[in-house]
Amino acid sequence: MLYIRYMFYQSLLFTVIVIMNYYLDPYLTPPFTMVDAAAILVSLLVLFVVMMVVVKLYRPFKDVRYRTKFLLSVPAFLLTIAYFVLGAWLFF
Repeated sequence: MLYIRYMFYQSLLFTVIVIMNYYLDPYLTPPFTMVDAAAILVSLLVLFVVMMVVVKLYRPFKDVRYRTKFLLSVPAFLLTIAYFVLGAWLFF
């Protein structure tokens, strides 16, 4: 059960990262302007809040070995990709 919960949390974390990248990517372009600075500030603020939540949620997983965490993170990332592919296929 601990491993399933870890994989679920990893999937949520990857989902947040992918969604942030998707929505903030158009605003970050090479000639940096005030819009780029605002987008970077918003993304850093969101990442700070997410990391604070992650630190609290991941406390029970200190006993899990890093190798196991890595091996569980790969299917969690693939599950996140599957969410987006299935969502795009169903809704668009």
